[in-house]
Amino acid sequence: MRAAQAGPPERRETERHRGEEARPSAPDWLIEMGLGGRDPVYVHVGGCHMAGKRSRGVDRDQV
Repeated sequence: MRAAQAGPPERRETERHRGEEARPSAPDWLIEMGLGGRDPVYVHVGGCHMAGKRSRGVDRDQV
């Protein structure tokens, strides 16, 4: 059984566009923490594909 669609194509497109505009921008840097979660191990550029699961975003003015 197929799931019901969200409505007419125009409405879906409007909702998708609104969601893209509301998305927060990527942080300037990502700090990847060690296994214990206390010590920083790596610093990545925001949006880096190599950043792991234990990363958190840091803006330029937080440094």
